[in-house]
Amino acid sequence: MRLLIQLGILWGILAIGLGFYGASVVDGVWRTQMEEAFRKDVAAALVVANAQTWTNPPEAQREWKEMEKQLGVAVIPVRAEGRLGEKRAGGEEEKEGKEKEEEEKNLPGRDASDPPRVEGDLDPSYVGQPVWTQAGKSGQRLSLNVSVANESQLAGANQLRITREVGESPLAALWWGLWAILKIAAGCIGGLVLWVFRHDSSRKKRLLHPWFQALDRKEHKEDLLPSVEAQDSDFCMQMDAVAHSVNQVYASLKNENERSDLVLGNLREGVLAVDDGSRVLLSNKALRRLFELPNDNFIYRPLLEIIRTPSITRMVQKVLEEQALLEEHIEFGLDAKHLRILGRPLPLGDGRVGALLTVRDESLLHRVDMIKKDFVSNASHELKTPLAAIRLYAETLQMGALEDGEAAENFLKKIISQADRLDGLVQGMLQLSRVEVGSALNYQSFDAMQAIEPCVGAAQALADSKGVNIVLSAPDSAKILSDKDGFQTIASNLLSNAVRYTDKDGAVTVRLGQDEKQLTLEVRDTGIGMREADLERIFERFYRAEKDRSVETGGTGLGLAIVKHLTSALGGSVSAESELGEGSCFLVKIPNAPVRDEKESKS
Repeated sequence: MRLLIQLGILWGILAIGLGFYGASVVDGVWRTQMEEAFRKDVAAALVVANAQTWTNPPEAQREWKEMEKQLGVAVIPVRAEGRLGEKRAGGEEEKEGKEKEEEEKNLPGRDASDPPRVEGDLDPSYVGQPVWTQAGKSGQRLSLNVSVANESQLAGANQLRITREVGESPLAALWWGLWAILKIAAGCIGGLVLWVFRHDSSRKKRLLHPWFQALDRKEHKEDLLPSVEAQDSDFCMQMDAVAHSVNQVYASLKNENERSDLVLGNLREGVLAVDDGSRVLLSNKALRRLFELPNDNFIYRPLLEIIRTPSITRMVQKVLEEQALLEEHIEFGLDAKHLRILGRPLPLGDGRVGALLTVRDESLLHRVDMIKKDFVSNASHELKTPLAAIRLYAETLQMGALEDGEAAENFLKKIISQADRLDGLVQGMLQLSRVEVGSALNYQSFDAMQAIEPCVGAAQALADSKGVNIVLSAPDSAKILSDKDGFQTIASNLLSNAVRYTDKDGAVTVRLGQDEKQLTLEVRDTGIGMREADLERIFERFYRAEKDRSVETGGTGLGLAIVKHLTSALGGSVSAESELGEGSCFLVKIPNAPVRDEKESKS
């Protein structure tokens, strides 16, 4: 639109300039024609004036007037002291010129608008060239002074002043009229073109309006660009073709983006890509989870605004500078997550290189490694202690204690006790191994109330020896489909631990409960309790909260580990609550039927 306005202004300026230039050319041609015709008429008047002798004044005679009428000129005889081109004194010439003018004004038949009789020298540059002067408001006059051959023929006049009245140039008027017509026609055509252009532009804008609205939306469920109105025009067909191509590309990019988001979103490793200016190009959900970041859009934001960990920023900067593969292990967060970070160069094109970081949470591996180390250390300690005691007692007997019957019997009891402890350790480890591989489960329907009674009876003997009271609270019947031996092992281990770590005059409460989905077993004691830090590790193998009392209690450190693995194998869960000096509570939840049986029944 702006270009059209500029072209219109340029066309107007050029048209006005062309109009004035053409008018000047046409006027020049017309003046040349008028001058040529005037010269011919002057020559004819001069011939007539020289052909006979005239009485004074000659312009009053009929033949003179007839000549003026036929030639269309005014011929005035004048008297000049010198011929054309001769010089006279300025003062005398001016005086005589004024007298001649006064005489000419008084001549009969003269008009006040006629040029005065001027006698004297004339400018030589006007000899033979008509002079144009203004006559009135809209007329022009051609005038020329010529010399006569014989002064006596004109009663003493030696020159003729010949003039002709002419109007404005008709060619110029015709030219301006034609120019105005062309100008109006061009304006009409330009206006029509502008109207057609604006109408077409408004129609195209109306057709493109749904596209603009679609592009303003942030979310597009299907197509990016909607279809245009069904009209039989090239523009609409072109729009449909463009929309179809754009929608195909959009659908392809959307599918690729969804697949990329699906892959990146399900990766357990965090992924972070930055450009050569340390601005974020890509990040996935795992990275936000590992670094505890909000679920915002970090694209093209500086890395320092997102992750304010010096080790990460230093690693990124080092990758960008050295363009080498780097690896680093750090601890992050209040829970001291152990993260393994691998950084490598990321080609971006055009010679630019960014950085790609993959972050893996190895906290579980680190914890497993610690558990393995503790297991080896604890297992070695647990096995070494009874073996050392057995070896000591056997060497004592070998050195002569066999002859002392009472001492020999005492040593033999201790050897058997340590051997039983070793057997308990081995049996516990074997049972734990069988539970882990799932080979120790035998599902059957049984009453949990009847199954737990032998466990309570076995723990009652130890409780009576320590003065601990066991209270059982259970419904009349609690039928479940599970592994009976596994359930009794869980109950026995929890009861033995509760009695073992409860002092004299303490109490152990056992509660059984059942709802439509699961059976709950709660074992609560009033014993020594545990610290909160110990609750996170009590289900590990050989871990004891009270290591100093391990010899007194006689535990192997495998009971709670067996409870956890058996409960998990049965599809349930176990949790613990404790307060130091106040006692502990263990809650076991076991489903009424195996989870795999429920899935099979649904299928």
